Formats: sequence, C-alpha cells, structure tokens
Amino acid sequence: MCAASIEMPVIKTPTPNGKPVKTLADFLKASDSWHRSHAKINGGMLSDLWYRGVNQEFNVQAPGVYRPGFTNRAKGKVLKESIEGKRLRLERDAISQFRSAGAAFLQGLSRTQIYFSAQHFGMPTRLLDWSHQSAGRSVFACDGQDGKDGFVYAMDAKQIIPEEAEGRKGERLYRQVMTMRHAVVEYAAGISFWDAIDKGFTPHVLPVRPDVISRPRAGSRAGTGLVPWRFRGRDQRSRGAPRAAEGQRPRRNIRSEN
Repeated sequence: MCAASIEMPVIKTPTPNGKPVKTLADFLKASDSWHRSHAKINGGMLSDLWYRGVNQEFNVQAPGVYRPGFTNRAKGKVLKESIEGKRLRLERDAISQFRSAGAAFLQGLSRTQIYFSAQHFGMPTRLLDWSHQSAGRSVFACDGQDGKDGFVYAMDAKQIIPEEAEGRKGERLYRQVMTMRHAVVEYAAGISFWDAIDKGFTPHVLPVRPDVISRPRAGSRAGTGLVPWRFRGRDQRSRGAPRAAEGQRPRRNIRSEN
C-alpha cells in the first residue's frame, strides 16, 4: 500500500536470467532451494518470503489503480488536478460505491477490512497480491497465451521497508510484516475513504498480512530480494506444469494489463 497521493512507486522487476523451468517439478525444486536459503531459523508459522505469479513479463508490477485501464478512466475526470489527483478521486468514488452496494455484507468491518475486501472481489485498488505459497503462484504464471512465458517472483517482504524509514509524525517505521490494524496501514487505507493526507509524509510500500483474507498482500514496490523464475510457453507445459482442467470455465485474468 502507498500512504500518500503523490505518484506511487511500483515494483521494479529484475531481468530473468538462466534457463527457464519447463515443468512443475523443476519449478518446485528451484523455488524450494531459494526458500531454504532465505528462510529464517525459528521464523514462525507465517513466512515472510512471498511469491507472485504473472503470465507475461512486465518491467514493473503495478496495482490496479496504476494499470492503463484505470488510468485512462481517471484521465476522463473533469477536474483541474494532476493525473494522480484524478486517479485518487476515481478510486475514492469507486470505494464509496462498493461500500454502499455491499453495506449489508460489510457491517462490522473496519475501513481497512473493507478496502481489502474490495481488492478480493476484483476492484482496482493500491494493493498487490502476493502469497507465501510458491506452487499456487505458478498457476498464475501458466495462465497465459500459447507460446508465452510466465514468471514467478520471490521476495523477503520485510525488505520492502527502508532501514531508516519514518512513519507519521517522524516516528520510526520498523521493518516488519504489518497487520491490518497497524496505524500506518489504517492511515493509508483511510486516504481512499476521503481522509486528509498528512503534509510532508514520505510514502512507503507496506507489506500487510490481512486478518480476514487469507492471502498476503503487499504494496506497490519491493526494495530488494526479488528473484524471477520463467516458465516456458504453454506449448511445453504439458510436461508437468499446472493447467486448468478440461471443461473448466476460464477465470478472468486478473493479471492483465489491459
């Protein structure tokens, strides 16, 4: 998540190198090796090593409100503001409608929980999906066009936050995976609900583990530690990579850049 209205940083993805993996077994072997070399001893049940799968290569990993479709809609706003201001206005309008339309189902949820729920149901937000399960992300990497390579990226989520980062009012922002109840997370979500923006606040990307939605979600930029794996195009995936079952209705591609 980003906690300011200035243009939000995006995840800059490293250039893949080495040989692409061709089967699920090859991928699990490679990802397991990386995970073991980066996992912390006695790190607890919830891992800070997160994975993200995409069905084509992008220079950056941008959340929904920064993808072309949403940005083009924001440009159509008749406002004397920058594109970032128009984008925020469109996001706020969409969140307001989501909150009103789902009022019967959202009772008792905090604004942060409502914001994460909006992402879960496919509304463009400033959240970006990650998971601590590498195998599950390989499905998204293989959900692409014939002959196109897919990619899975890995990172240590805590490294998103700079060492000397400051939160609100100059308080130190510690390197940690945050909950939805963290003060800075609540502040960042509140901006999309028409809360005022602090002057002089430095925006940061926040790694957040949701309370009510099982998949971890992170903000729009990773600092270091991204590791890519490349999947060969679908014409070679029959050698063991995951595919949708025959006759299964295809899901909407949530990784599309339009």
